[in-house]
Amino acid sequence: MSRRTMSNWMMLASKHYFEPLFERMKDHLLKEEYIHCDETTIQVKGEEGRKDTTKSYMWVYSSMMESEHPVRLFDYTPSTASFLSGFTGILITDDYAGYNQVDHDQRALCWTRTRRYFLDALEGLKEAAEGSIAYRMSIPPTGVHSVRWKSPLNPLRKSISLEN
Repeated sequence: MSRRTMSNWMMLASKHYFEPLFERMKDHLLKEEYIHCDETTIQVKGEEGRKDTTKSYMWVYSSMMESEHPVRLFDYTPSTASFLSGFTGILITDDYAGYNQVDHDQRALCWTRTRRYFLDALEGLKEAAEGSIAYRMSIPPTGVHSVRWKSPLNPLRKSISLEN
């Protein structure tokens, strides 16, 4: 069987089966009360109208784990705005400036970033902060970078093997 035939089958399967499934899952996701959104940079070669060195983004959209039917979708688009059209819940993101372009009234920032900024500030103020209660409670003897913040998310992280 030729590679071309197999490629054609994959394109047909995607068009007739996977795209409708993706759209159905997206419709369900947009009805959720909360959506987590994150992005990562990727390099796409040979994309029409763009240089191979242009920064591109892959977006992930996720419902809460506590959702009745959790959904996680990955999407490659130039912006998040079109994907989130119709979403009226709370959008949870990091502080990437691209999210400021999303026309959405309710946005919350991810606690992980807050934790990083707190730890960076403690590291910068290490000498001044060493005597403080916050520093003594937050920093184990091995240093700032091994902090295991006592967050309500820690049991969740362990359950999905993000931490040991």
